[in-house]
Amino acid sequence: MNLKMFAAIFTSVLLGSFGQIFLKLGVNNFVFLLIGIGLYGTSTIIYFYVLSKKDLSWSYSFIGLSYVIVNLLSLLLGESFSIFKFAGSIAIAIGVTFVALS
Repeated sequence: MNLKMFAAIFTSVLLGSFGQIFLKLGVNNFVFLLIGIGLYGTSTIIYFYVLSKKDLSWSYSFIGLSYVIVNLLSLLLGESFSIFKFAGSIAIAIGVTFVALS
């Protein structure tokens, strides 16, 4: 696996995750809404690039990391993070690691 693909997929996941946070903030603020749409759109374009080079089964598994990242970022919004969310996030991270190693 080359570093370029990992960088691309992680960039896509991070931008998509931050896009989700800005979309949430954008419910009450049009500027944040536009930022969220921009981040999410950029994430999608990068993801298309990854899909053109890698198998869908590999690429899509990394999207699961966005769940982990959004859960952590949502703490900044004052949202709760239960032990069940923590356990689920760990399980997702382990699963993505297995897929990345395959």
